Amino acid sequence: MKKIPIDELYDKYEPSVLQKLNFENINQIIDFLNNEKMSYIDEVLTDYLDLFLFPCEEFIQKFNKLKQKYGDDLVEKISENMNILEEMYYQ
Repeated sequence: MKKIPIDELYDKYEPSVLQKLNFENINQIIDFLNNEKMSYIDEVLTDYLDLFLFPCEEFIQKFNKLKQKYGDDLVEKISENMNILEEMYYQ
């Protein structure tokens, strides 16, 4: 995973969102996504940082619901269309 420019996050997200981040939770979600063989986690962090506000277990449940809907190649499908991740907000 490459480094994410902090300036980019500050420009993109409200301070209230950034203050709510729990880095232990983020690391757990990153571990989960690594286990799912997601190679573009840095992009997800940059574009969908607020998904990492979900507690890890809830994030995993939402991700697994997407996997049921889109199939076992979900990670590949997300790489082609990251908007799929937006469905996690509405589950």
